[in-house]
Amino acid sequence: MSKVSVKAFKRAVRYLDNGTDVVRPNGLNSYICLAIAQARGEGEISEEMYWSARCEISKRLDGHSSVECWLRDVAKIPNRMLTRKNLQAYRHAWLQSLIKEFSKNK
Repeated sequence: MSKVSVKAFKRAVRYLDNGTDVVRPNGLNSYICLAIAQARGEGEISEEMYWSARCEISKRLDGHSSVECWLRDVAKIPNRMLTRKNLQAYRHAWLQSLIKEFSKNK
């Protein structure tokens, strides 16, 4: 799975909103899974790559519907800290961490 996931995660970066713009730029997504789906839709990753990356994200969220819910419920981050800018910064950092982790497993 490492080669499959790392490519999906790398491609998702370009479709993930950075959270700094007042209005979300057209074509960018707030959620990692939607960014992965967009990479699949653009033909940059295969269906297999898409599903393996999605499964890895779901596994790590451990039943939570989003990273925002996980940060609030598991990491106990106060709601006031879960701003759009902070959430997108976290999502980008998490993607970079996944890329680094799965790149080591080649």
